[in-house]
Amino acid sequence: AQQVVKSYVGAMAPGSYLVLLHQHNPDDGSEAAAVATALQDRFGRTGLDTLYRTRAEITSFFDGLALLEPGLTAPHLWWPDGPRLAPLTPVNWTALGGVARIP
Repeated sequence: AQQVVKSYVGAMAPGSYLVLLHQHNPDDGSEAAAVATALQDRFGRTGLDTLYRTRAEITSFFDGLALLEPGLTAPHLWWPDGPRLAPLTPVNWTALGGVARIP
């Protein structure tokens, strides 16, 4: 997957932006980690395999790029004061997203 992202970035013009959202397993013993593990297992049994990566693995997709604030974070934290339609649950912590500028 990292090579695929690198090939896209390599084809983009300088000054362009990479927007990336990925399934995340915090791998910290939390309830969110248990949810991520369970979801990965469930998807794997349907033929729709997916991989929940760690923060370090997802961060590596941005190597060599200028990550914008607030950095690599849960999507709902990009607009922390925005309207919350439902309370946060552990599943809200099973994705990380970021925006980076291509030099």
